[in-house]
Amino acid sequence: MAVISGTATDAVDLYNKLYGFLTAHPDLVASGQAWERVTSVGLAPPLVADTDTAEDGIKGAVMLKGPGLAGQDEVLVSLYLYDNTALNRQMLYMHGHSGVNPNVARYDGHINTSGRKAVVLRNQTMAYWFVASGRRFYGGIKLGTVYESFYNGFYLPYALPQFDATNPYPLAVGGTTTSSTANVGQETTGSIHTAFFDPYSNQLAALNPAGSWDDYNNGDSSEAYTTSAGGARIFPYNVVARPRGLTVHYPSELRAPPGYSSRFSFENFEQLQAFYVRSQTPLLGGGYLLTPLTLHSGKSAVPGVFGVLDGVFHVSGVGNGAENVIQVGGIDHLVIQNVYRTATNSFAALRLE
Repeated sequence: MAVISGTATDAVDLYNKLYGFLTAHPDLVASGQAWERVTSVGLAPPLVADTDTAEDGIKGAVMLKGPGLAGQDEVLVSLYLYDNTALNRQMLYMHGHSGVNPNVARYDGHINTSGRKAVVLRNQTMAYWFVASGRRFYGGIKLGTVYESFYNGFYLPYALPQFDATNPYPLAVGGTTTSSTANVGQETTGSIHTAFFDPYSNQLAALNPAGSWDDYNNGDSSEAYTTSAGGARIFPYNVVARPRGLTVHYPSELRAPPGYSSRFSFENFEQLQAFYVRSQTPLLGGGYLLTPLTLHSGKSAVPGVFGVLDGVFHVSGVGNGAENVIQVGGIDHLVIQNVYRTATNSFAALRLE
């Protein structure tokens, strides 16, 4: 596993640093966890302009293969940089794949390719934090007061991989938008520009055990979550499941509390979720509770609770802020906010390991 942080001078420099980190960082190389370029896709080195002149804004299309922790996996993701010179907007796009079509030299058109996910970049200095193992990589990027974030690679399924063939390829890919440079920039607000850890508009996609992609959507605003069945959500920011009606009956000799009838029920999770996420305070010892981000889907094809993102956690924003470092078990965790949002339910923690 490996961690780096620093400052990039512009979008190309950041893309170069990410590629170099994944393919050549000494810690990844020494442990056999460095990512390799799939040579049939794109050009080498990665920042040579794509040969498709119809999309001459694309630079450095490349597919990478992660070996897993023991060198037995093939974790496939593709990256490319897009530079819209007319609008002076830059974007890092990402896709996940189940396999490689060796006859396709582009980043798309491969086996079971996900929809695109992206993070906004800029041609100015940007602070960055990158974390990687052979199974996944994630990171944060600071654009002024805005924080972009991404996740690519395997999540941790709810079973030991060597004992479970029911979810053999638990791939996830996420960013802060699914849109184009024409619609989203550093200054863009709203559901179209949201972090993968609490996506308001499909900023994260993950393969379910049946091998199809689920797009995750927690709702369209920090105050208007949806708990309707049929979607895919990330707990604890939101949930698909509605718990069974919790009916409380007051004996006839007792009086119901003011404002309640003698019989009432909680019909959904909204009250519990709102209390848990928005009102969570620091622990008595001064630290913070870190809650794994659980992927669960109510989609009819394969409903279920699939696993957790590896190294990314919910953390309360009460008395907290972006770039704070929380130490748990001797390991640092970087606090990052949901793009421009600073409400108490708008933060996550990235494990720096």
